[in-house]
Amino acid sequence: MHTNPNGANAPEIESGDDRVTRRRFLQAGSAAAALALGGTAVGGLRYIFPNVLYEPSNKLKAGNPTEFADGTVTYYAEKNVFIRKSTEGFMAISSVCAHLGCSVTWHGDKDLGEGQAKLDGEKLKGEFHCPCHGSVYTPKGEILAGPAPRGLDIFQVSIAKDGQLMVDLGSLATQRNPIQV
Repeated sequence: MHTNPNGANAPEIESGDDRVTRRRFLQAGSAAAALALGGTAVGGLRYIFPNVLYEPSNKLKAGNPTEFADGTVTYYAEKNVFIRKSTEGFMAISSVCAHLGCSVTWHGDKDLGEGQAKLDGEKLKGEFHCPCHGSVYTPKGEILAGPAPRGLDIFQVSIAKDGQLMVDLGSLATQRNPIQV
């Protein structure tokens, strides 16, 4: 037995004793508080420097308008868009089927047959086909057959400041008429 400063006898503590002393309790509490403050500080720093995801441009520069011959349909796979050039002008037609989002293909050798009536007297050749579910569209993107509920989306077309044909993939055209540029 040891004598404490007050003169009372105190039991001897063995070195392998697992009791929690006041000192151990305060040390553990201080460590937990330091960890909590450190985590809060890291979260605060993450708030100051947020993650920013830069999206690619929603515009496509397709080239000089003089590079497109009348009656051609050019596909831009990276933006899922067809550019159709007719004597009346340009149309940018989405390659995404309005039914379930499949990619349509252009068949320039197809004859529209009865679908020609949907083209307001304009004589065009070719069709857009959905290989998955069989939807068929006119060269202007109007629905001819199949399960699709509507025609293909048409995007705004304009001329950029540098003279190139510009397609705005974030802006749908209000009508299906080719745009003279």
